[in-house]
Amino acid sequence: MRQPADWPSLNRRLAPLPASVQRGITVAARSVDPLSKILMRSRSSRYTSHLVATAVLVWITLLLATSAFASTRYVDNSGTPPCVDTQAYGTETQPWCTISYAIRNLNGGDDLFVKHGTYNEGLYINGPAGTSTKDTIIRTYPGHSVIIRGTGNSGRVRITATSYVTFDGFEITNFNQGIFVDGASSHVTVRNCTVHDVGQEGIHVKENSSFVKIEGCTIFNTQKLGGCCNGEGIYVGTSSSGPLDNTNNVTLANNVIHDTTDEGIELKPGTHHCVADGNTLYNIVMPQYSASAAGVIEVNERDLSPQTWSGNPSHLITNNVVYNSTTAIRLGTGSTAYNNVIYSPLAGRFGIYVNNNNSDSFTRFIYHNTIHMTADAVVVAGGTLADVRNNIGPTTSTSNLAFTGTYFVDASAHNYHLVPGVAAVNAGENLLSIVATDKDGVSRAVGGAADIGAYELGASPPAAPTNLRITRQ
Repeated sequence: MRQPADWPSLNRRLAPLPASVQRGITVAARSVDPLSKILMRSRSSRYTSHLVATAVLVWITLLLATSAFASTRYVDNSGTPPCVDTQAYGTETQPWCTISYAIRNLNGGDDLFVKHGTYNEGLYINGPAGTSTKDTIIRTYPGHSVIIRGTGNSGRVRITATSYVTFDGFEITNFNQGIFVDGASSHVTVRNCTVHDVGQEGIHVKENSSFVKIEGCTIFNTQKLGGCCNGEGIYVGTSSSGPLDNTNNVTLANNVIHDTTDEGIELKPGTHHCVADGNTLYNIVMPQYSASAAGVIEVNERDLSPQTWSGNPSHLITNNVVYNSTTAIRLGTGSTAYNNVIYSPLAGRFGIYVNNNNSDSFTRFIYHNTIHMTADAVVVAGGTLADVRNNIGPTTSTSNLAFTGTYFVDASAHNYHLVPGVAAVNAGENLLSIVATDKDGVSRAVGGAADIGAYELGASPPAAPTNLRITRQ
């Protein structure tokens, strides 16, 4: 017997859904099949059959809408209440014991809360993916401290081949690497995590992943545990060993990175359109590199075979603070660096270093930075690659000013906010189309012309929020 016309349409709609959901809908559809057969026995009943099929489609849509509501699940290995890794558990009063088991039993868009404790397990998170309207969220219970501890110089927490996942609030230690985001993952957020004492890099985003956020994390003591190499704080992309990796649109925001043995932040060749914003980096000493070979924030050249990208990588390096370290920022390809504060570099190192190993044609824009160091090492750039304006520190053009301590509230305490009446006030060129606000987020348009340096005089930074509370997404 032929099927009503609506069923092929329904089948097409089911195709993108998970197999388990398709099976459930198929069972539901079969329950109305006897009625369909009765109605199809006569030509006059075909219209009625069409209505029944439509009604079933509406019923299934309602079923899907009901199942779309996310669940909240719990892990608690404290023993009170008792935990069991079984399907019937996962509630707050009957929690699961391990994070790994919980992840395997989540549905897309669920919230997973993990309570106090040390969890001796590596995590492999390849789903379930959330959606553009609701991430799958794996996070520590509010106010709780959760340590995920490896077995030594091996393993990692891995988020791979998934999307719309948030991983929030964990301490990661005693692994070979801290956290990987790889396998072309997209729209993944790693937030409020502490990664320390790992064998190689702290956090690595790679393998053509995109629209990834690493925010509010603290990373330190990399390349410990006898690790061989790769002591970066946050490493984006893949080395020249391959394969081709065009990881892109990665945002690294408001992280604290210190005491790493390689770059604090590294953007590898082949990556593009990444942002390092509002990070604080210090005590990053790399004696293995010369002053011109690497920066604490390192923007590599665009191409280093097999890594390549067809256009301008257009990386943004903004609102960061770098101190007590080697060369602060290296710009090796097309990029923009503004509102950065750099001070107390190690002897013989640079503030911002510009080079061009690829002989590319991409300008490095260096605007509105405050750099407290020896004038001849503030910005080192060859040729016409660098557009250097509205900075305090370099003296390469009339729109920059050499560093003078009297410009600031307290330079000795590294408070580089301007005081009234100094030469930097209202002396900058109009770069509002690129740098609309200062490091504190206040408008560059205050007082007429923009001020030179990272901070604007004449406006207060936005007030700190009050009465904050955690809400479930």
